[in-house]
Amino acid sequence: VHDLAGCAVLQRVIGDRERIEDLVGGAVVRLLGREHGAPRRGADAVAVSQQLGFRSPEAAGLALGSERTLVVLDNCEHVRAGAAAFVSELMAESAAIAAVATSREPLRVPGEQVMNLPPLAVPASESPDVASSPAVQLFLERASAAGAPWGSSETAVAAVAELCRRLDGLPLAIEIAAARARAV
Repeated sequence: VHDLAGCAVLQRVIGDRERIEDLVGGAVVRLLGREHGAPRRGADAVAVSQQLGFRSPEAAGLALGSERTLVVLDNCEHVRAGAAAFVSELMAESAAIAAVATSREPLRVPGEQVMNLPPLAVPASESPDVASSPAVQLFLERASAAGAPWGSSETAVAAVAELCRRLDGLPLAIEIAAARARAV
């Protein structure tokens, strides 16, 4: 299983890491790439494959084999065309492979099911238990992973809660802020 640390949206949909592993019974692959320029559609799929460590979608299909596998394309609005081509070609290689893409835009591939997710719950300003808010938990987890010295004091958690409210509970915005929290 490849790193799932940044897949906050997937974790919200499916649950915790162990549940994801139980559901798919196979490898989880993650994409964090961004497009540079606008290569042809075929080149897009190859570029996405290469970002995942494969030579091509066909090579990815062969490497992942016939075992049940979930391919996670996280934050793929920056590589939507390439991700769509990659998923289409990969799914043609194996019926055992499923894909989940997190993006603000659908990939528009055959058989795609779109699930719109609301933002993470943020605590009300007068809430006594702000630390249990999903938005605050995500920030603290990601800030800690980035090496930010955020404490668990009531003042620190209240500041994080206010930040999460200002970010409207959007997971990507919270993750970006948390990654930069070390500089604060």
